[in-house]
Amino acid sequence: MTRGYVEEDLRSIYQGRVFYAQDAFEGLRLMGDLCGEDASAPVEAPVKAAARVSSHRLPDRDPELYVYSGIKSEVEPVEVVPNLPFYGVRKREKFDIFELYKFINPVALWRGQWQYKKPDDMSNPEFNSWLEENVRPVFDRKCRELANVLKPAVKWGYFWAQSEGNDLIIFEEDQKSERCRFNFPRQRDGKRHCLSDFFRSTDSGVMDVVGFSIVTVGGAVSEHERKQFADGDFQEYLYTHGMGVETAEALAEYWHKQMRHELGIGGADPLEMKGLFGAKYQGSRYSFGYPACPNLEDQVQLMELLQPADIGIVLSEEFMLEPEQSTSAIVVHHPAAKYFNIR
Repeated sequence: MTRGYVEEDLRSIYQGRVFYAQDAFEGLRLMGDLCGEDASAPVEAPVKAAARVSSHRLPDRDPELYVYSGIKSEVEPVEVVPNLPFYGVRKREKFDIFELYKFINPVALWRGQWQYKKPDDMSNPEFNSWLEENVRPVFDRKCRELANVLKPAVKWGYFWAQSEGNDLIIFEEDQKSERCRFNFPRQRDGKRHCLSDFFRSTDSGVMDVVGFSIVTVGGAVSEHERKQFADGDFQEYLYTHGMGVETAEALAEYWHKQMRHELGIGGADPLEMKGLFGAKYQGSRYSFGYPACPNLEDQVQLMELLQPADIGIVLSEEFMLEPEQSTSAIVVHHPAAKYFNIR
């Protein structure tokens, strides 16, 4: 969920009132605005006007961005396409959870999910020391407590692919029959970036390679956090929820690293985790719903390719992955592949 998605897309289709809270603290403030001091006040109580945020999901708002006009970015095709590690899909369900914990970004978890903020009168080094002394023990405890609750699993695969305008075509193993295609938006001006430009085109006569992945840490952690919430243990609920979300992201980062090595582009990966968190490596993974590939509906084709039901992942009617602590991605090997916004 993003503020733009909620305040633009969801508000446009839901008849009632819809609000976005970035975290539990904003949610409490929002409920205070809705209900005032009297908890029995109706929801129609006046609320503060939220700042309007543009949505990044574009199909209904700007369909021309998906139509190829003949103008592409200046991205040069790779001279040598990586060897296809294998065609099709594989899965893995056995992991050392404590190895995966090493791939959790503490900034994203402690400051983002858990909302520990630096006081104005504290320097960054002082705050980092405070986090290590006070938050690191919480993290270590949650790692132990959730070791048997989190159930990591992955499905991933590689396919033959070529670009055609704004489209990425996925081919059958025979490299001739079209299996499916993804249609991506292109920047209207500026560098004119589009995800399809990172792949060899149909005009090149060269077949390219694309990877897809989908990971989950299972649904048990959601049940665990719901019980904590029902019991009124809200702090532990927030700790558990943050751990579930960031462990899923850690698994995605860990598996992207494995896929880079399978593709033969992982040799220059940074040795330190900070470099991995900063995407200081060749290629990128793009999750559907984010700016470069904003259509959640594209998850339907990804699900057809990876068939992740056997690791417990299904797609909701709103094209969201279930369990919640799951994430999918298209894995691009091109050295110029970096994150970008369409607008």
